[in-house]
Amino acid sequence: MSLALAQPQLDAIADACRQHQVLRMHLFGSALRGDFDPARSDLDLLVEFQPFESVDLVMADAVRNPYVRRDIDASMRLIDEACPPGLDDYSRSRQISCTNGSLTP
Repeated sequence: MSLALAQPQLDAIADACRQHQVLRMHLFGSALRGDFDPARSDLDLLVEFQPFESVDLVMADAVRNPYVRRDIDASMRLIDEACPPGLDDYSRSRQISCTNGSLTP
């Protein structure tokens, strides 16, 4: 079974791409093959963004080099995370706030 999306879903994806300045988004992997299982499979996406200020996006679990991992761990600072269940927006905003580009705990 391969993934099939209805037009409203495709329209929502296109809107999100425009909102987040996505130049191209490619789907690959099992979603395009016969072994896709909606109950078990994830979606693999290759995303190209519009040119903007230099930003490097790195998947946390993709860093295998221990020296690179050590450098990242030594210099990283949490600026956002998914809200844990039971933590309201006010409590979350007290943990981390971002004002005018400067981070304050």
